Amino acid sequence: MKYKIWGKGIFDYSLAIILVIPFSVLIIVFGTLNFLSVGLPVFFNQPRVGRNGKIFKIYKLRTMVGTNINSEFASSETHRITQFGNFLRKTRIDELPQIINVLKGEMSFIGPRPEQPDFVKRYCEIIDDYNHRHFVKPGITGLAQVENGYTDSDEGTKQKLKFDLLYIQKLDLKTDLKIIYKTFFEVVRMTG
Repeated sequence: MKYKIWGKGIFDYSLAIILVIPFSVLIIVFGTLNFLSVGLPVFFNQPRVGRNGKIFKIYKLRTMVGTNINSEFASSETHRITQFGNFLRKTRIDELPQIINVLKGEMSFIGPRPEQPDFVKRYCEIIDDYNHRHFVKPGITGLAQVENGYTDSDEGTKQKLKFDLLYIQKLDLKTDLKIIYKTFFEVVRMTG
């Protein structure tokens, strides 16, 4: 219970302080390579729904050509993903700038992945308890990602929600460490 109340925040902030310099170096290196690959802008930001339904801007390295920020699943835009962008996605390096969101208190390292406002509105209308995933801060990675992977279907989203709600129910340090461990191996195997 203590972890839910104050431990998770301390865990996130401490981990962010430890990782901010190595992540910054990686962001500079891969941001430069990304610039050489796709030009400007190097970064991408988009509105997402966070804890208690609060809207914030998520930061990522840009992986697509063009600047379409419509509410579309990334899978419908695969023709726009660059070769280098595909590498950034598979290794999840494109997610590293979200350490800024963690330091700002908008995100956690572990939690349900934040969705675009249009998706959230739609899912709240068609999926029972979908809004419950906003009881906690969204995460850079989460139980749904390591157990279920990426999905762009309503059925897949229902499945992801089951993992998100299970995570929220458990919410302890042991679970967070297991998710970090699984995420690490997904990144190494490039299955992320």
